[in-house]
Amino acid sequence: EVVKELSDQYLNWEHGAQSEIPKKIKTVNHLAKGAKIEAVTSLHKKYQNIEVLLDGKRGIPNYSSGQWIGQEAKDLEFLIDLGAVKSISEIKVGYLQSVGNWIFGPRALELSFSTDGKKYGNKEVISGAKSWNQNNGLQMLKGEVKADSRFVKITINNIGKCPEGSSCEGGLAYFFIDEIIVQ
Repeated sequence: EVVKELSDQYLNWEHGAQSEIPKKIKTVNHLAKGAKIEAVTSLHKKYQNIEVLLDGKRGIPNYSSGQWIGQEAKDLEFLIDLGAVKSISEIKVGYLQSVGNWIFGPRALELSFSTDGKKYGNKEVISGAKSWNQNNGLQMLKGEVKADSRFVKITINNIGKCPEGSSCEGGLAYFFIDEIIVQ
């Protein structure tokens, strides 16, 4: 009853939006859920909680909720240890797009695989969006792969500068990712 009352009050506020009311987060089971993850590149000082990338939970459409890893104008690279060699057929990365907040989807994902954590091969590149219009909200970038691997190296490529025609044209673009799903 209290939640409903507070939600109604929030929606009656001129800036209240139904999409911003938190909902129960459903978990996503996948091969990397709870696996060990390490950042190879430096994380943004405000977004250091990389455990959210493999906790099985998608973020809500609010980049400051603590469920996101953000990066400004730079790429991020991670190493994931699945704990044992597993057959991988698909990798997906959840991301947020909020053009008005200078947040755009990744330009691409670069994936490579290893059974020993030393020699990486089978490099795959998954292209991101080619144009960034006003499709705001939760999105998913996915690619089919074929690998038997214990270790996954993933690089998320930032677009760098806000694209031509956007309200932030030429400014430094962010991306925000919430879950790396390995199946």
